[in-house]
Amino acid sequence: MNSAASAVDKAISYIKGPHANLNPSCFYSGYTTHETTGQLQQAQHYITKHWIGKKDTKVPYNCRLILGVVSDFAKADAAHINDWSGVFKEFAESVSGKVYVLLGETIDPHSIWLQHERQALKDNPRVTEVEVWEIEGNGQLKKTNKTKATL
Repeated sequence: MNSAASAVDKAISYIKGPHANLNPSCFYSGYTTHETTGQLQQAQHYITKHWIGKKDTKVPYNCRLILGVVSDFAKADAAHINDWSGVFKEFAESVSGKVYVLLGETIDPHSIWLQHERQALKDNPRVTEVEVWEIEGNGQLKKTNKTKATL
């Protein structure tokens, strides 16, 4: 078994295991082009800068990203994973409770979010609620009316 396949299997086993700290979880995808500066505002940048480890009650905070969860089990193994799609899908299938999503106005149709995570969250009976936020053209974050059913 090559090291990449072995690392994927280890990551999935960790996610399915009893010691994985998955919740509350966050997902992200896409970008928004700032209407004034023209700069791309990546959802990944926003989520790591504003949501992870912060205690701002205006936006979700202290939620878990898949990369943080996987790096908990072994950073050395995570470095060998080239195709994360199966790991990301397993994460979406394994989370529970309330889930947070941050999206940009533009999402690549081939993104892991659209190809794997979104449907896995919708099909996951343990996910009780999905709170969706979007990056607006002015750079602000806005909570949407989207639900688990309307993702």
